[in-house]
Amino acid sequence: MTEMKLSLIVRGQHPQGDTRKHLADDLDLVRAADRLGFDGVVKGSHYSAHPFQSVQQIPFLSYCAAIAPRLRIICGLVLAPLHKPLDLAEQLATLD
Repeated sequence: MTEMKLSLIVRGQHPQGDTRKHLADDLDLVRAADRLGFDGVVKGSHYSAHPFQSVQQIPFLSYCAAIAPRLRIICGLVLAPLHKPLDLAEQLATLD
């Protein structure tokens, strides 16, 4: 029998305003997911999401790995054509 795994998807899109508070709220969600026994955390990329703001995917997931090391870190959708290949490779290798 296969075991079901649950991950939290952090959308991370917020109205313009207090970016620090929005980031803190998202990180609190990650901590809660860890406490509640979730298996992973997912963050996608959001570009041109006006009027919303969104933090960058890979740095956010790196921070998640530091505060909740038990959780599996999952890149949702990486929009590869919007990145320089070497930069993207280095960022993902650092996250790994």
